[in-house]
Amino acid sequence: MGEHAAMLTLFEHLEQGMAHMDLRRLHESGATAERLVMVHSIAEDRHLFDALPSAEGGLQESLSAMQSEHKHLAHEFDQLRATTNEAAARGCLQRIFDNVREHFGVEERVLFPVLARQVDRERLEELGSAWKRRRMRESLP
Repeated sequence: MGEHAAMLTLFEHLEQGMAHMDLRRLHESGATAERLVMVHSIAEDRHLFDALPSAEGGLQESLSAMQSEHKHLAHEFDQLRATTNEAAARGCLQRIFDNVREHFGVEERVLFPVLARQVDRERLEELGSAWKRRRMRESLP
């Protein structure tokens, strides 16, 4: 959730300047957002969703939906890279930001509380430690 907050803060900053960005800057902003979102999504899939034992009914359905949304976001970033005019790029980037906000909101309101109830504390601590180790390795030069 801490990564969510950091990304959303950056997205708000980018949104405030989008009206004045040219196509090159819109694509650069999208590339920055893509790197953050996709690295986060891949880590989340590998170190949270895929690391959980076979989940029961609703939880497995929620995990699958979140992974599908990660793939959909990747497709939206592809669409942004293909834009050739500023209006289309702005619209695409705004949709991405809106979809990421909604995705994070569902994770935080629905998925994470379900995980907290259905996965024992020791396993959640293990997953959190693995996430931290991976993110620390990624941030080192």
